[in-house]
Amino acid sequence: MKRWALAVALLASGCGGENAQQPAAPALPPAPPSIPDVGDLDDFDDAFEDADSLGTPEADSLEATALPDPGPSFAPFLTEFKVALQKGTARRLAAPGLSAQDFAAVAEDDAVRQHVLAAGVERYRREGTRREVYVVVGYDAEGNVVPEDEAITESAVGLTFDVVDGAYRLVRIERAG
Repeated sequence: MKRWALAVALLASGCGGENAQQPAAPALPPAPPSIPDVGDLDDFDDAFEDADSLGTPEADSLEATALPDPGPSFAPFLTEFKVALQKGTARRLAAPGLSAQDFAAVAEDDAVRQHVLAAGVERYRREGTRREVYVVVGYDAEGNVVPEDEAITESAVGLTFDVVDGAYRLVRIERAG
């Protein structure tokens, strides 16, 4: 009797016979979520208009997250500085506190000046509105300018530009070597 009950249970559950030979149907992925119509977003925009008009703390916090003014563009200034450096009028683009000795390290040394003129805007490290570049000039034993990998001695100059009174100015020159 137990055998008959087991056989009936197997047949009822679909196990055994030809049904066991058929592969199971593949599982289907769930349906993708529905994308709201543009008309559904109108209520979302109205919520922000209401918050701004009420002067609530929520509206004040939205205004406080505005990005600071990035300052003037550096690329046009750099072009102007390079032209002035070639013409000998770059001193007018330096901050008033920059010493004449430091400025001469760039303006009067042909090798350093050529390296500064060759440095593109992408070589300037950016930190806020400040821009910095370091140029290295290599010299051989006789004092001739050579590529850095052939140099016996080197001289480096760092230039720092920053915004002064709303415009970029050369604010610091660091010399080494």
